[in-house]
Amino acid sequence: MADGSYLPLDSTQLIFTSSDGKFYGNSLFLDPNFLKEKVTIKAVLRSDPDLFKQFDIYIKKIPDPQQLKTLDEILNKSNSKSPKGTRR
Repeated sequence: MADGSYLPLDSTQLIFTSSDGKFYGNSLFLDPNFLKEKVTIKAVLRSDPDLFKQFDIYIKKIPDPQQLKTLDEILNKSNSKSPKGTRR
């Protein structure tokens, strides 16, 4: 808006399209085996189709760890480091 505020928009006000995958509402679903580097998204205002935004979303390539460390594991690891001995 002109005053710096904004109104959140969803699929009732916007038409979402993408170069790959499928939109359900505001969520884009990609195949788990998707190998491309990026997806191009286009959001068009339903009330004025001449007003749109198009941009690329880059896809994370690194797999998630199987299991994240717990808070205790993180804290105990940092506490278990013993101070180095002093030199003579």
